[in-house]
Amino acid sequence: PPPMPVISNPDIPAGLQEIILRAMSKDPDQRFQTASDIAAALRTVDLSAAPAQATASSTIQSKPQGVTSEASPSMRTAVAATEIASPAIAGAASSPAAVVPTVKKKRSPWLLVGGGLLLLLIAAAALGLAGVIPGIPGLRPQATATLPVVAVVPSATSTETPRPTATATKVPATATATEVPSETPDIAASAEAAIALTLTAKPTNTPTSTHTPTPTKTATPNATATFLAGCVEDVELVVAYTYRQNTLSAPTSSSFPINWVLKNSGSCPWPEGLAWRYIDGAQFGYSGDPIPLASAVAPDTEITLNTSFRSPAAAGSSESSWQLVNSEGEPFGPVISFAVFTYVPATATPASPSPTATAAAAATTEVTQLAWSFNVSGCEYAGTEWRCRLQMTPYGGGGGPYTIWVFDAEQPAEYRGPGPFTHFVGARRCSPYIHEVKVQDDASGRSFSENVYVDPNNYFPGGCTE
Repeated sequence: PPPMPVISNPDIPAGLQEIILRAMSKDPDQRFQTASDIAAALRTVDLSAAPAQATASSTIQSKPQGVTSEASPSMRTAVAATEIASPAIAGAASSPAAVVPTVKKKRSPWLLVGGGLLLLLIAAAALGLAGVIPGIPGLRPQATATLPVVAVVPSATSTETPRPTATATKVPATATATEVPSETPDIAASAEAAIALTLTAKPTNTPTSTHTPTPTKTATPNATATFLAGCVEDVELVVAYTYRQNTLSAPTSSSFPINWVLKNSGSCPWPEGLAWRYIDGAQFGYSGDPIPLASAVAPDTEITLNTSFRSPAAAGSSESSWQLVNSEGEPFGPVISFAVFTYVPATATPASPSPTATAAAAATTEVTQLAWSFNVSGCEYAGTEWRCRLQMTPYGGGGGPYTIWVFDAEQPAEYRGPGPFTHFVGARRCSPYIHEVKVQDDASGRSFSENVYVDPNNYFPGGCTE
């Protein structure tokens, strides 16, 4: 039989020692039959358990070569039967061959016969103790024990995890049926003692199970799915305009561009496949399909959509409602409304020009030339200042809408639409008003600037007073 692994490694766990001995069994049928069986057995080994204890036969300390044996007959028989070479013996050489025990060359014939009977008795007892080696998965019920019939006596503090199958508590019939010849009473007594040690080789204390339950695996949450489940969908109309970002007007009975600047003001990204669809109100002659978005839109991002509209024949404000929808036509975000102001285009010559209009403004212009006219009225005093109402009327160019800037303050006043526009002008202590005015036709992009001169002495009876 092979030497007990604990002799070579005193720290080896008992479970691992059992697996090694089974793997080295002389009988191939008693060994592990598949690699899976070995793997399953190894997984059950508790590497933190107490080390395996030396067997009864391994406690015989083999002496170095040349030392005469003074042991009892039973001890000499055990040494001769096992031929165990223990490299762990104190004072032994590092090579296993250096510690092979020697016995006397001359042996009594009765000693040899007794040793043979002892081995037969031990083999018969081992074959009858099915399940002597508990706790190894894959052990077939009909398999016999593969360990030598020796006792492994654990210490009182052993914490070895109990195996699923219990240690045998009685001698099977096959173990007691073998008769020991009366001529060898000493050998029979030694065999019975060895069997008794084997049958009582179970922990003297009640072991506590150290099995650690396998933790239940839980699915890792998908961070993207969790975010999308809690995000908010929202759409904001930043601005709607026609020719410029600050205008939302068009002449009557004409085609004009319409632009929408939409912003993803929610926390959800806009998916692909969204489209901008007419919902209600003025349709401005649009009968096409919903206007598709080019791609997905991330939160806090703006996009611009545009198309062409046709203004109504009547001047005024017309409101229209639109909404984003997905590929199935379902609403995405709120309904958004906006109003477009339509006006009658100005003629080339203003009707009833004011007598106070400047010479350049009063001159007759062609339709394609941008011009304007203004008049002053409603003058009054305000403490030490005077103030008058300046009415400005742009015309010509592409027909509007128009934008007028008056540069008489740190931040110029701005007016947009078809006109006319009203602006208040004034100065202190009857000083004249002289400031720049810029007129622009938003339809054609043409513009010009000129200074406006207003003398208060011309608009107060008897002239301006201090």
